Amino acid sequence: MKYKAVIFDFDGVIGKTMEDNYRAWSKAFSCYSLSLAREEYFLLEGMNPRSVAETILKKNNMDSTLVGTIAKLKE
Repeated sequence: MKYKAVIFDFDGVIGKTMEDNYRAWSKAFSCYSLSLAREEYFLLEGMNPRSVAETILKKNNMDSTLVGTIAKLKE
């Protein structure tokens, strides 16, 4: 049997990246004096970076024009 493709999900299977992503988001938000609780972030896991930034900024009544900047800082 010849395969055309193989799909492999590294994230969460071999690499435990949730904690690393949480630390990266915490650092990005801290640049704007925002704190992010671990549990708060874990509920957002799986969202794209702009959506995470937008959600947290909105929750904290912060300027939504920072979405791109914070998402880029996280990366």
